[in-house]
Amino acid sequence: MASIREIVQDAFRQGYLCVEAENKLRHLLLSCTADDVVLFTQLQLAIMDGRVTQEAREQFYRRQAMTTVAV
Repeated sequence: MASIREIVQDAFRQGYLCVEAENKLRHLLLSCTADDVVLFTQLQLAIMDGRVTQEAREQFYRRQAMTTVAV
């Protein structure tokens, strides 16, 4: 299983956080170190700044757009 560090590094390298990696992060954060929390916080800030795109958020917006069009 990938570590928090590996998932965060991959997300920064790709500029993208897929749903699978996000789910792994949730699981890993249940028993993480202070360093892991720092890395996760850096990732969250990058997502908020738009430096990393979050797949789950894209899927949400797509569903919202489809619902709006269908109405």
